[in-house]
Amino acid sequence: MKIKVNKKLLIIVGVLVVLVIGGALIYRNYSENQNEKKKEEERAEQEQKELAVSHSGPVVNIYYFHGTSRCWSCITAEDYAREALNTYFPQELKDGKITFASINAQKPANFQEEGLAKKFDISYNSLIINKIKDKEIGYENVQEIWQNLNNKDQYVALIKQKVESALKEIQ
Repeated sequence: MKIKVNKKLLIIVGVLVVLVIGGALIYRNYSENQNEKKKEEERAEQEQKELAVSHSGPVVNIYYFHGTSRCWSCITAEDYAREALNTYFPQELKDGKITFASINAQKPANFQEEGLAKKFDISYNSLIINKIKDKEIGYENVQEIWQNLNNKDQYVALIKQKVESALKEIQ
């Protein structure tokens, strides 16, 4: 008995099988990468929070609050803030006199009783400069960052000026 095979149908089925298997492998790899990225972000966030708590003496804690979905403006605002701190205050960052943390304000933990988003009454993307000497002496929500977002030099200069001022207040 001879079976007649439709070669076109066989090729189509073969291509579909390869596409399904390839798609499944791509999805699995993507999911693993997303999970690793999420774990790394949570670990970095926790380290920053621990550093802010464990540092003895005066400290300036800088928090950049963002949402889960991030646009160009949100990402750029954080990048410029990091650049300003790394450029002008590398030793203070290393010594723990200045800390920086990027925090997802939409995570439920940040709105619980001790959550930072709740503490600073955050309802939108914000850059907070929190000054602590013997106790917390105040914080500032630096809203001017949004007016300077399209001018990197002005943005970085604003952060530099605000952080210098905060450092003077805690001396």
